Amino acid sequence: MATVNFYLKQPNKKNLCLIVLVYQSKGQKFNFSTKIFVERENWNGTEIKGKSLDAIEYNKKLRSYLDIIADIQKEALINNKYYTTSLVESKFKMRLHSALSNQSEFFQFYDRFLNESKITKTASTIRNLACTRTRLKDFEKDKKIKLSFDIVDRQLYDQLVSYFIIDRGYLNNTVGKHIKALKAFLNYVKNHGWTTVQYNLFGFKVFKEDVDVIALTEEELFKIYYCKDLSETLEQVKDYFCLECFTGLRFSDIARMQDENVKGDFLEFRTLKTKDTLFVPLNRFAKEIIEKYRGKFLGRPIPPTLTNQKSNEYIKDVAEIAGVTDMMMIEKFSGSRRIVIKKPKCDLITTHTGRKTFISLSFEKKMPAEMIMKITGIRSWGTLKKYLKVSEKSKLIVMNEFWNKSFVSIG
Repeated sequence: MATVNFYLKQPNKKNLCLIVLVYQSKGQKFNFSTKIFVERENWNGTEIKGKSLDAIEYNKKLRSYLDIIADIQKEALINNKYYTTSLVESKFKMRLHSALSNQSEFFQFYDRFLNESKITKTASTIRNLACTRTRLKDFEKDKKIKLSFDIVDRQLYDQLVSYFIIDRGYLNNTVGKHIKALKAFLNYVKNHGWTTVQYNLFGFKVFKEDVDVIALTEEELFKIYYCKDLSETLEQVKDYFCLECFTGLRFSDIARMQDENVKGDFLEFRTLKTKDTLFVPLNRFAKEIIEKYRGKFLGRPIPPTLTNQKSNEYIKDVAEIAGVTDMMMIEKFSGSRRIVIKKPKCDLITTHTGRKTFISLSFEKKMPAEMIMKITGIRSWGTLKKYLKVSEKSKLIVMNEFWNKSFVSIG
């Protein structure tokens, strides 16, 4: 049987004793400093004696601590669960903080999950998790639904999906990103014993649709590679991008490249996203880019990169100047609503297009899929397929090879 009591610490120099709450259960305990001091003679064992305003206010605060513990114990009884001392302590501190900050236990645990994720997750993953937290707060505010572990069910899932699609107009993949982050949080909470609520996430489907792959043709790539009369900034952004196209590297790895990563005809480094060690062969075009900047930047074979956001902005300018301007049509979906976007190809190019282009052109040139995966660090065929873009030229070649060969005539 758990017990909760207040005890006095030894008097300080002012002859005042700190009041400490002590919770005990099955030989385990936790202490909580109330930060309230009292003279020993004014303490009756459970509250401060007297009718002064200070005494009344302090006693009210002490009773609120007991009420929080009582609510947690009641919750355990209702759920027919045994709450360990550490779980009671965690819930007590969370609810106390909630009372002071007006923040629910749900979001206090989300913040804890977010902070602990920073140890093992990449910066981009942390940004996605933080973005989902913001969207969940928006959902609470707009729909006047207070999020808690007790209401995690299929109905909540349906409400969230409806809110994201109808109210916010998000594309299906964006909805899927937020549902995926929410599931990761809820599983983390359950696995760490932060709640005993037995919610079922089986019906929490993560929306995921294949997106139109924007990759350059060989002709478009070399239009950009040989593009002249660019400003220094655009020239450098062009070279970052082309180095991605010629190696299959991610922008995040290009940004971290050091002289030590260049090993003759190879690049050797550990990737930022997957932590894999890759050995990337350098073709003559990649070597030309590295040679172009040799010795110009301390410790780096290429100039320091701009931010991904700025690079995405400038590579569109480079592609436009290079004449990569054919109109493109891509399809996206928000729920069942089809959205058609028509834009010049230059406006759709991002830094990630470089990696897609390397994979697409390598596959078109009949590089074995296993080799592409080895160079790029892609681990599964399913992942590789999302990147593959078989060009119209490649389709024509295969079609002609098949249909223009001799067939046996009948009759």
